[in-house]
Amino acid sequence: MITSPPIERQRIVKKYTSGQKHWASDYIGMKWVNGARGPDTFDCWGLLCAVYKNHFNTILPTYAGIDAQDQSKTVPEIAKGIASGDWVKIDKPINGAAVALGANNIVTHVGIYLAVDRGHLLHAVSPAMGGRGFGGGVVCHRIETVRNRCLNVIGYYIPRTWPKPNAS
Repeated sequence: MITSPPIERQRIVKKYTSGQKHWASDYIGMKWVNGARGPDTFDCWGLLCAVYKNHFNTILPTYAGIDAQDQSKTVPEIAKGIASGDWVKIDKPINGAAVALGANNIVTHVGIYLAVDRGHLLHAVSPAMGGRGFGGGVVCHRIETVRNRCLNVIGYYIPRTWPKPNAS
């Protein structure tokens, strides 16, 4: 069973950070709107851009064709961004890494990896994805939960401007 956003927010605040508020809790429960880039509504790309700007001092590229409701436009834009070298694929996730999700090695959704309690995904999901048990809006789930809901983790990526993590 997927926990609701208020319960998940409480878990992040209390369990994962020993009582200290985690910045991700500020986003949980915000509404999903196609094309929204914040500050109070987001689609998955908008959330990634806002988190990177506000918490990692990184401005992400703008991909004009991103439309969360039209995969025929979004998939090629994401693929071009990866192919252009804007993103570097990493072997193991690190806190703040972009998580590319989808099926058949085609990226259709993105989120942010949180290095708390064996790994969580902060992401903005449409009401249509709510039918997969995700709820709607900005939510946080364990990576294992996402894998069990018809989305595969295709890879973990960092912007090319970030230092590459040490191999271990």
